[in-house]
Amino acid sequence: MNTFEQGPGQNIAGLNEIRFSKLSQEEQVKAVEEGKKPIATASVLLETSLSHIETIIPLVNFERRGGKEIATQIRNQTDYIYYRPDQEFNAHRMRRMMEDYCAELSKVKVGDELPPAPKGPEQTAYHREIGKLLGYSDAEIEEFVKNYR
Repeated sequence: MNTFEQGPGQNIAGLNEIRFSKLSQEEQVKAVEEGKKPIATASVLLETSLSHIETIIPLVNFERRGGKEIATQIRNQTDYIYYRPDQEFNAHRMRRMMEDYCAELSKVKVGDELPPAPKGPEQTAYHREIGKLLGYSDAEIEEFVKNYR
């Protein structure tokens, strides 16, 4: 590929600037293996030489009834956090942050009203910190925060 072609995860403004947020899970893990990115997450267990830790995140389907969000289906998803050896502390920190963010949702049962999602500064701070741990650029993080929900 020559420098004028735009490949996955690249933006035309900075021809060789990688936009990690646009890469697939596999490509993000490969970027960690290559030392280009500190940490990556994936919802599947991938074959890699990297260390990883697991976290379980509740995924809740809901429907609106009378102005309330009612859980209709709940399943737990295992996420894998892959990290470089020098990022072990940050990988464990990320897992704690993810689990704390989902703590109230973890208590929900089918038929329950969903607790209010974190909003405002708390939500923005969480997403900014996770983005930094994942090695995303400030521009990628701000784009995500702006478009979230």
